Amino acid sequence: GSTNLTVTSGGMYSAASNLESGNREIRPIALTNNLTQTDLNEIQKISKSIVADATASVTTSVVVKSGDNEERVNLLGVASNLFEFNNYSLVGGDYLISDSDAVIGSNVAQYLFGTVDVVGRSFDIQGVEFNVSGVLSVQNESSFRDPNNQVYIKDSAAFSMLGSSNYSSIIVRAVSEDMVDSAKTEVENVLLRTHSITDKKTEDFSITSAKDLLSATNNIINML
Repeated sequence: GSTNLTVTSGGMYSAASNLESGNREIRPIALTNNLTQTDLNEIQKISKSIVADATASVTTSVVVKSGDNEERVNLLGVASNLFEFNNYSLVGGDYLISDSDAVIGSNVAQYLFGTVDVVGRSFDIQGVEFNVSGVLSVQNESSFRDPNNQVYIKDSAAFSMLGSSNYSSIIVRAVSEDMVDSAKTEVENVLLRTHSITDKKTEDFSITSAKDLLSATNNIINML
């Protein structure tokens, strides 16, 4: 939505590539996931007059398998409020309760089982068995994501599977379009504090608004 901000790992900073010559170059920082549960918790504490809510996920590509059927899909380990945040409804079943539960997109249900009536069925994610607790109703896809082709598990289950306890992205919703810039400033200040960064040039995260994405897209189109 137009009031959403996307926080991702990685920033840009100027680093001395050769101290003797004094040459400087721009290098990317920390493209590994470095957004923590503490980051999410602190962002959620920002004044409700500025930030309505925030959620988070860790994303990776996995192979899911049921019998002879297998498919490569995006796996999202999600914070408990992600479904409500995105207004995702289910055609059947329930949201995630245990670490062995999975909510699957309608297309994934068709790939694996040939039907969306699959609550209670089991399937493998990278060789680990999960139970289908719920199936998403058909969702609108965007150029950035297609929920119908995704699998969702609890963030704790994904952290265990990936051997990391960090998120890929945090989504923040400002209370209104007029408050997006204020929300962006507040989120940046929180992350500077939680990441112990004193110089903004060394930020190891990026915050992008819908307006930023539109501007970047227009710039690319203009270059073509």
